[in-house]
Amino acid sequence: MSESDVTATLRLASAALGRPLTDPMPLGGSTRSLVLRARTPVGTSVVIKHFEPDGGGANGEDGDGACRREAAGLAHLDHTPDLLAADLAARLVVMTDAGSAPTLADLLRGSEPDAAWSAAARWAHALGDLCGGSSSAVEAVTSAIGESADPGIEARIRAGVDAIARVSGAVVPDDLEAELAAVLGLLNDRSVLVASPGDTCPDNALLEPDGRVVFLDLEGTDVHHPALDAAYTLLPFATCWCVYEPPPGFVEDLLVEFTGGLAAHLPAVAADPRWPGQVRTACLGWLLMMTGILLKYTDDPERRLGPKDSPALTFREHVLLRWRWGTRQLAADFPAATAFLTNAVAGVERDWGALRPAGYPAFG
Repeated sequence: MSESDVTATLRLASAALGRPLTDPMPLGGSTRSLVLRARTPVGTSVVIKHFEPDGGGANGEDGDGACRREAAGLAHLDHTPDLLAADLAARLVVMTDAGSAPTLADLLRGSEPDAAWSAAARWAHALGDLCGGSSSAVEAVTSAIGESADPGIEARIRAGVDAIARVSGAVVPDDLEAELAAVLGLLNDRSVLVASPGDTCPDNALLEPDGRVVFLDLEGTDVHHPALDAAYTLLPFATCWCVYEPPPGFVEDLLVEFTGGLAAHLPAVAADPRWPGQVRTACLGWLLMMTGILLKYTDDPERRLGPKDSPALTFREHVLLRWRWGTRQLAADFPAATAFLTNAVAGVERDWGALRPAGYPAFG
């Protein structure tokens, strides 16, 4: 990021907002976008997000697609900052400033167990409420982002299966194909649709002092079955780096909270006897898809996920944590996947050792 980048971004944001903005302050983020806090003429602050041309979002799109999704999420989803202005041609959005409250990741990696558990429950209930409340905005979000179906998702799930077999030596069961069909069926299910930010990880959730939860980084905003979001509770934080061994009862409590938030808007979905199985189906999809990514980085036994200053798990520990979770949680619905993961755990433990991933720091 250069001074000229900041100056150009501030000029574009001022033009989009129709007011001069000053005092830009970089807020970090990723290489996909430049994020600034700036001051308005009346002394309030706003946040500017300017996407790089090739700065793809969660769906692997270029900066144009990521910006469209961010703008759509800000405009139509609750529990997020408000969209103040957008220049989609310049790949730029201006939003209200959510401030600098701690994130859920901060509390989970802190030292106060009661505060961390309570914050995670707030996060889960707010996410369920966001998803349920979005059902009336699905058409508007779909129109704004264009085609929401990810054409590469089946390939990534199957790549995850192939990677597990290659690295662990586990044989892919013949019956797994039918179970994968159930996962793909859920991904293509358009009978119940919600919109969500997509990347609802703990480090993207601010815990405001007034009790609100504000979700940031909406460049993955998408339309899908709500079980895909609920899976972030039972398979905690499915696509995130801040993942550790959860304490007993933690994930079950989060799913109850999510379902309660969803039920306020979509009671029939939350009460449907198929709902728990749909969530587990979504979990299997996330597990397989993420495994294909994680296994690319397991050659180095010390390589870790996330920020360098965090006590994050190694990639190997993360993989084993997820696979062991699958052997415990999926047996009733997916016996073939469970057997496959059980054999995979045994296979990699012969090479990696019986690693025991640490628990969330907040819970000791």
